[in-house]
Amino acid sequence: WAHLVISNFSTQLTSEIIKNVVCKKLKIAQFVNRLWGFLCFSDRIYSGTMDHVLRTASSIFAQLGGPANPSTAKELLDRTTAFIQIVESSPCAHQLPKYDTNVVRLQINDLQREAAETGSPLTITNYFTIVVRKMIEQVLQVFCKIIARYLTECGNKDRLVLIALEHLIHLVLFGDDLCLEAIQSGALHSVLKLVRQASTPPETNKLLLRALAVLCAVSKGCLSLLALGGLEVVLSHLTGNHVGSSIEAAGVLTQLTNPQHSYVQLQNIGPILVRLLDLIDECTTGETLLLVSAALANVSLQDPAAIDLLYRHNAIIRLINAYNRQECSTIFVQEQVGLALSSGTACTRVAFYILRFGKTSVAIYAICFVYTKL
Repeated sequence: WAHLVISNFSTQLTSEIIKNVVCKKLKIAQFVNRLWGFLCFSDRIYSGTMDHVLRTASSIFAQLGGPANPSTAKELLDRTTAFIQIVESSPCAHQLPKYDTNVVRLQINDLQREAAETGSPLTITNYFTIVVRKMIEQVLQVFCKIIARYLTECGNKDRLVLIALEHLIHLVLFGDDLCLEAIQSGALHSVLKLVRQASTPPETNKLLLRALAVLCAVSKGCLSLLALGGLEVVLSHLTGNHVGSSIEAAGVLTQLTNPQHSYVQLQNIGPILVRLLDLIDECTTGETLLLVSAALANVSLQDPAAIDLLYRHNAIIRLINAYNRQECSTIFVQEQVGLALSSGTACTRVAFYILRFGKTSVAIYAICFVYTKL
C-alpha cells in the first residue's frame, strides 16, 4: 500500500509528508487530511473521474438549458445516470453527496416508470431539473475543494499542476457559486503564489494567469487579487518577454479594469496601451485577439489622453489588420474590436481614419459607435 501511495505522489511532496510524519511535526488527523488531498490527485482519479465528471456535467447542463422533447429527455436521463455511476465509483465517493444522488436516482426511476405505465413520452419536470443541478453543483464543489487543496501544497513544476489548473478553469466556468467556492478554499491565493515564483515554467504561467482571469469573473476574485498585490504581478507578466503569458495577463487586466465596476484606476497607461497594441500584432487566434482587444478597450477608457496615443500608434489599422487575419475574425472578436475602435472616436479625425482604412465589417461596426459620439 505504501509503495502504491508513494508512486502516485511527486518526489517532493512524498518526501515532505514522510519527513513530517517521522519527525512527528504533524498530528495524525492533519496527516490524514493532507494524505487524502494528495491521493485524490493521483493519476487514477485524473485519468478517469475528473475528466468524466466535467465532460458529463457540461453535456447535462447544456441539455437542461436546451429544448425539451422525448428524444432529448431520454438522453438526459441516460447521461444523468452515467454521471451518478461515475461519481459513485470514484476513489472519493465517500466524500460526495449521497443524499442528492439518491434523490436524483429516485426521480429517474419515477419518470421512467410513469412513462412506461401511461404510454406517454418521457417528459422532464422542473423539479427534476432543480435536483439534477443541485446534485452536480454539490459534486463539483467537492472536486473544487480537492483542487484548491492540491494547489496549496504543490510545487510550480509538479507533474499534475497543469492538469489541476485546466480542471479548475473548467470547474469555475460552471457558475459564480463554484468560482466563489474556489476563492474561499484558497485557490486564488495559491495560484497567485505560483505565478509570483520566477522559476515557474512559461506554459504553467499561461494557465495560472488564465485561472486568475476566470476567478476574477466575480467581484470577490478581483478584490482578493488586488488585496494580495496581484496587480503588480499581472502588469509584470503583461510587459514580460513571453507573449503567451502576456496575452493571458491581458485577460486578467480586462477583469480588473471592467468599466462597470472600476476595481482599479491605472496610473501611466501609455506603456500599457503600447504593449497591448504590440500584443495585438502577435495575435493569431480569435481567442487571443479577444483577450487583448478587450483589455485595450477597458484601459483606454481610463484616460482621455488615450485617444491621441492610440492615434499616434496606428491603433485602428493594427486592430483591423489583426481582425482580418485567418482564424481571428469571429463574431465575438468583431464586437470587441469594434468597441475598442470606438473607445477613442470622440475625435473626428479618428472617425475618418476608420472610414479610410476600415473596409471590413468590424470597421462598419465601429462607425456605428462613432456617430453616436460625434
